[in-house]
Amino acid sequence: MVAVWHGDAAQGTTVSTVTAVSRDPLLIAICLARRSTVASLAMAAQRFTVNMLSAGQAPLAGWFADPGRPGGLAQFDGTEWEPDPFSGAPLIAGALAGLGCRLVSSQTAGDHEILLAEVVTATAREGRPLLYFAGRLHDGMLRSLSREETRPPRWPVRSAPAQPGNGRKLAR
Repeated sequence: MVAVWHGDAAQGTTVSTVTAVSRDPLLIAICLARRSTVASLAMAAQRFTVNMLSAGQAPLAGWFADPGRPGGLAQFDGTEWEPDPFSGAPLIAGALAGLGCRLVSSQTAGDHEILLAEVVTATAREGRPLLYFAGRLHDGMLRSLSREETRPPRWPVRSAPAQPGNGRKLAR
């Protein structure tokens, strides 16, 4: 969920993907509909937040995806949040992570705007994340894996001797 506060305007929207782009500096990319209010406000403010919602916040994701919700600050009524210290945009209570972002650049791609942003502030906690896959929301377990769990297995390496005639000839 992406949120922005610019002047006296606030807006939020659910996004399906947040992509890590770089570790140094820490950069992310998000895609928003080109005509979305959030995209316009984020480009004007040059700052926004990204809230990684927990699995229990699926109704909130649905709310911020609903084009019929009220605009502006009214859409945050009933949602507990606090302003991000960097961007001033809403950090949603209960989210697994909150990122305060500075816009680095934007690129129009078809009917979307790709926003590239540097992460300036970040908070995170463990829990069940809300995931988007195959057009639906899912829950999962977000936990840090040990080095042992991420070490590749030691597969036996066998090399077959090269034998003439084993290859296929390509038709010309």
